[in-house]
Amino acid sequence: MATIKLTEKSLEKFPLPVDVAQAYAWDTEVTGFGAVIGKTGVITFVARGRVAGKGERTKVKIGIAGRADGRTDNRVWNVGLARQAAKEILGSLAAGENPNAEKRARLDGPTLRDGLELHVSNMRADNCSQSSIDTITSEVEARLGRWLDRPLVELRGSDLRAIHAKITAEGKKHLANRIVRHVSAVWNTLDNASDDGLPGKNPARKVKRHAYVPRRKVIEDLPAWYAKVQTLSPVRRDLQLFALCTGMRDHAACHVRWEHVDLDRGLLFVPRPKGGEKRAFTLPLAPGVVRMLRARREENGILFAPYGGDHGWAFPSLSRKGAEVGSRTHGRDESAPIATVIPVAESKERRRDPATGKMALYLPGLHTLRRTFLTVATEIGISELDRHVLANHAFGTANVNATYIAQSLDHLAGCAARIEAALWDRMGAKPRAPTKGRRSRPGRARR
Repeated sequence: MATIKLTEKSLEKFPLPVDVAQAYAWDTEVTGFGAVIGKTGVITFVARGRVAGKGERTKVKIGIAGRADGRTDNRVWNVGLARQAAKEILGSLAAGENPNAEKRARLDGPTLRDGLELHVSNMRADNCSQSSIDTITSEVEARLGRWLDRPLVELRGSDLRAIHAKITAEGKKHLANRIVRHVSAVWNTLDNASDDGLPGKNPARKVKRHAYVPRRKVIEDLPAWYAKVQTLSPVRRDLQLFALCTGMRDHAACHVRWEHVDLDRGLLFVPRPKGGEKRAFTLPLAPGVVRMLRARREENGILFAPYGGDHGWAFPSLSRKGAEVGSRTHGRDESAPIATVIPVAESKERRRDPATGKMALYLPGLHTLRRTFLTVATEIGISELDRHVLANHAFGTANVNATYIAQSLDHLAGCAARIEAALWDRMGAKPRAPTKGRRSRPGRARR
């Protein structure tokens, strides 16, 4: 047994064992970090320490020099990487965690897929939106596919940091942060579902996420924006105006259904909202929005008559995939065109840039309209509490006043009308009046 400063050169010169099966070389820089040298020259890095500083020393295998065993970044183990891993292992031992015990528990522990399925089941029970469920499912499967059928506790902080860094290098900081949040949520779900909990700690705690920088972009030139909106198809034009004058989130705006709209009372029921308290709520609609929806329903009946109507969607489109639902349903004529009516699938308006030949945004996304709605509401004096309720935002627990105040729908309707009037005034236009009998081609779904 020797004590030397472990480097690539010192290990290369280290004599092979002769009378014993293996020899140990311990690092002078990090106490407890060592290398085991076999008779054939194979070098295995190890860490050794006492659990919580008590009892006999526990030896933990790190990896074999020149191999990438146990690494997700495909880098091979060398002295530098092994020394860093040893520091983490020795820290865990000092904190009372035994990585060897965790490894034994991993052999039959729940997999990431098990955790994801349980978490999604809980999300459905909590009435979370389908878009939130689709997001976590698709992103975990796409970015953590190699981990899906492995015990979740095998995913360590160093592994998740490497995944986070790789996605960040692609220029997708928000996605990188979401992947870490997904792992954290799935881990916590499995940990809470087990009487004894999962061995070890949530790996997301070992990842430093990118700081949140709020986007404050709003529509500065509303007349120019309105002029572009007028070039869209009728359904997509009205979707843009509806989103601007209600401040609704993208998915909720695209998926408005007629059974949730009371045009006589000027109300919209939102059954599965995102954000806020995630409870269904009723949104008062401004007068111009009500007139637009009346016209939209009449025009839908004309535009989508060959396809069995709008199927209850306020902002319908036609699927590019064709008839996923039977082509002879909904009482349609046998000779009717084959297509599936769905809600607008992609709200972003893109056009091909003649200079570059690439697709570019023609109009800002609907979340920019949401920020514009709230900004204008602030500028005309709508109170913070009223803005929060109209936008379905949750108040922080520090705001005690929010727990005492309950606004009436009439009051909120007045606020919505004032915001709408200010928006139309800044656009330099007026809400369009219903135009019966107008015919046009329905838009296709944008994906």
